[in-house]
Amino acid sequence: MAKKNGLRTIAFGYRDYDIDTWNTIASEHNNFLRETDRHSLEEDLVFLAAFGLNDDLRDGVPEVIGKLYRGNVNVRMISGDNLETAIEVAKKAGIL
Repeated sequence: MAKKNGLRTIAFGYRDYDIDTWNTIASEHNNFLRETDRHSLEEDLVFLAAFGLNDDLRDGVPEVIGKLYRGNVNVRMISGDNLETAIEVAKKAGIL
């Protein structure tokens, strides 16, 4: 089993459009005003690359978290990240 390391994954893809095709797709999809209108742009893409990015903690974060715990402060982390990424960050910070 691969070790989870909390990397942020970003993938890149592309699709070439001529101006007439672009204008047709835009007019058929409300000029891409809503998220659902943009889904048509994400079809038939050519995969270009994928990257794993690591968000390092600022210097001293684990030490500060430790001081807060020793001061009986109940520390919680709020994150919009993927659960596995959030867990890895919390471990690095000393929250978990």
